[in-house]
Amino acid sequence: MGIISKRSTISLIFSFAIILNAQETGAISGYVSTAETDEYLENVQVFIENSSVGDITNENGQFNITGLNPGTYIVKATMMGYSPKTAKVSVESGSAAVVFFELQPTILEAEEIFVTATKMNKTVKNIGGSVYLVEAAELRKSDSRNIEDILTRVPGVFTEDKFHNEHNVVSFRGVGLHTYVTRGILVLVDGISVNEAMGRSVFEGLNLENAERVEILKGPVSALYGPNGITGVINIVTKKAPDYLTGSVNITGGSFDTKRMAGRVGTRFGRYGINANALAYSTKGYMVRNAYDTYKFNTRLSAEFEKIGLLDITFDYSESESDYPGPLTREQYENGEKAGANKYTGSDKQLVRFGIRNYKSLNERFNLISNLYHRSRSDLGHYRDTMFGDNGLNLIGGEVQLHSSRAKSKYEYVIGASHDQETGVSKTYQRDSDGIITDLIDDGISIYRISGLYAQTDLRMLSRLTVTLGVRYDLVGYDWQDNFLSDGNTSEQTEIGAISPKFGFAFNPFERVTLFGNWGRGFNPPEMSQLFTAGPTICNPDLKPEYLTNYELGVRGGLGYRINYQISAFSMDFTNQVVADEVTGIYANIGDTEHNGIETSISIMPGRNLLIYLNHSYLKTSFVDNPHYEGNCLRKTPENQFGTGLRLTLFKNLTWNLDYKWFDEYFMDNEEVNKYAGYSVVNTRLRFEWNSYYTSLSINNLFNKQYATWAYASYQSWTRSWAEKFYPGWPINLNLTIGINI
Repeated sequence: MGIISKRSTISLIFSFAIILNAQETGAISGYVSTAETDEYLENVQVFIENSSVGDITNENGQFNITGLNPGTYIVKATMMGYSPKTAKVSVESGSAAVVFFELQPTILEAEEIFVTATKMNKTVKNIGGSVYLVEAAELRKSDSRNIEDILTRVPGVFTEDKFHNEHNVVSFRGVGLHTYVTRGILVLVDGISVNEAMGRSVFEGLNLENAERVEILKGPVSALYGPNGITGVINIVTKKAPDYLTGSVNITGGSFDTKRMAGRVGTRFGRYGINANALAYSTKGYMVRNAYDTYKFNTRLSAEFEKIGLLDITFDYSESESDYPGPLTREQYENGEKAGANKYTGSDKQLVRFGIRNYKSLNERFNLISNLYHRSRSDLGHYRDTMFGDNGLNLIGGEVQLHSSRAKSKYEYVIGASHDQETGVSKTYQRDSDGIITDLIDDGISIYRISGLYAQTDLRMLSRLTVTLGVRYDLVGYDWQDNFLSDGNTSEQTEIGAISPKFGFAFNPFERVTLFGNWGRGFNPPEMSQLFTAGPTICNPDLKPEYLTNYELGVRGGLGYRINYQISAFSMDFTNQVVADEVTGIYANIGDTEHNGIETSISIMPGRNLLIYLNHSYLKTSFVDNPHYEGNCLRKTPENQFGTGLRLTLFKNLTWNLDYKWFDEYFMDNEEVNKYAGYSVVNTRLRFEWNSYYTSLSINNLFNKQYATWAYASYQSWTRSWAEKFYPGWPINLNLTIGINI
């Protein structure tokens, strides 16, 4: 069928569909192709300028924007790697105006993509901070499977994966690695937080099979989101439901008895759409007692109604079984041993997430967005052989925001309010030397509440300058009920309040150059366990919140259309850091640290088939007022990190990825006694696509280097010596995947 007949057929189909479904409103429909080969383009963003109304093309390049009042609109089509195009379109009642876009290939153009993590209609060139985007095409071609794969190409990110089972600890700019969980990074799925209320980022349950885009913003986002985002945000944007039934299935087998099966399906029935994903993963792991099994199910239902607007309903369920092998001593690690210190530890987890999101256009000036969500976690097990825990969390929360978006106005703003309440039930038992669970030693109920009010505005003071001003106030309440009274009653209540301000700017002196900067302050309230629930001998009800103040200046842009870059210099003052004492275990504010650094990211595309990327981060951390550590650097913060790689497309359907990452040496303790030498790893992936079929082969740790994903040292007063602990990374391992898109 020729291109003329294709267009005629599509025009008739779209026009007929619109006449049947909307007599009072009209639509804009059509398709997008590449000007070079006339092939249809999938995942192109087509939207009405100066609004959030639009669609994403399906596998046949089709889009359909419905429910439009009669009038004239400017429609824009944009996709990374292609020059954006606009068209002026007139819409009449009961009919569809048909538009055909032919996009000219460029190189990695991201300036016009809306970043939804900002809560406003902001493109990259209007954001006053470091921002990184990973699009669906990049996720597919790089064969990214988890959050660590995605963050490989982002500078200033340190990840620790002790067990290779999604228990990643992620840090931006050296903040948070003195703890054992990810805190300070907000994780969103379609704009709704999946963090626990006290800030822990739980990456389990996330499924990237249906990700449309991943947005990473560095620096405090506390002025919008509260304390959980003091160092940045990761927002996973999922795909919209396709216009017709589509799906995919893939199966993976690999080293250490690794098995993975994933599938997705999606379709639309008139105003209703559905996407569903399922995944099963298991591995025996490299170490002794390193097995991990998980099952996940995710679904997103959407519907458009004339009176209530756009409605999104999401549901996520996952369960997992993990063995925790425990760390190795330095001697064991260097000898390549596989048996860690633990004999019985592990956990069985169950996660449930449910959310409802409503987007309602009140009039041409105001939009109302509301979220209601629930999350629960059940966790049986412990990280130590001597303990066993029976813990559960239930969170219910909501948010309402009023968004003003005026196309010809010099300002745009959002105001909102949110409230979360998280109830935790925890029981801790002793375990004897045979692993048998014995006496109850702790029992209690905790209630954590956080309420916030916020406002943020973008001022377009000049045609090329955007200034952002924001502020938020949060009130945090703690209520701990001690049900284990044999060692005394530690029941307690308290409240903490704080203000988080922000200032930012983005200036575009030239078409593809953005100068940006920001100043912001966020706070991180103590966890319930640090204040009350860790037991009468190691809790500290007088803990102060941690505060982080961030200063940043940077530039991003492109040289022609073949080189893109982003460089930023930052300085962070982190006060009242909370750390457990290495001897007593009591949590305390150990003082202030400074974090100063430079992050650089460059991508080069010499030709359409070759992409080369490089990133480097320099980070200098130091204690400034602690009598024991003053002048020392913060543990587990390497000064230099470097990553590079390439993606080469061969014979159109064959893609080869090669990635190299290097981490500098770092101290394993704050006293600068024990040092880890750092490491480097090379990973490679080969992916072949043929019609609806594809296969990929990944080889991780290609040169079989010995390295540790986690290295830490603590002083043992009873032996008057240091104990060094290591979790080894996997040696060379292979994974083969075959799949089909239906």
